[in-house]
Amino acid sequence: MEINPAITFQHDRKTMHARRPKVLIVGAGLGGLTLGAILQKTDIPYEIFERASEVKPLGSGITLNATVAPLMRQLGIYDEFVAMSNIVPAVQVGNEEREIQFSFSNYFDEATTRYRHLKNISPCLIIQLAVGSLCD
Repeated sequence: MEINPAITFQHDRKTMHARRPKVLIVGAGLGGLTLGAILQKTDIPYEIFERASEVKPLGSGITLNATVAPLMRQLGIYDEFVAMSNIVPAVQVGNEEREIQFSFSNYFDEATTRYRHLKNISPCLIIQLAVGSLCD
């Protein structure tokens, strides 16, 4: 099989950079805004679509753990996040009736300085630290 050079893709970095598609992000929650912050830091065009007319605090929180810490470092907000967060001394796990199924606290004795939690967070608060005016 021969390759026809007339229809072979010619890679030209300048042309490819100018023709990059825009990333469309649906939802301005924590995930969408985090993706927007990463794309902004890497100079990739994006647009965020959100149906809500205002940003509200989340009812949940963010826990700094082995999964989240590298992302916070990549965004350059690890130290600020640690400063704003609370140390978690124990964990309780409950069921749908809000009855505690089990809890443990000794697990965190040696790791309390590393396991932190920030509750009732506005998605924009973390992203604001990373890129500035993304949520304006």
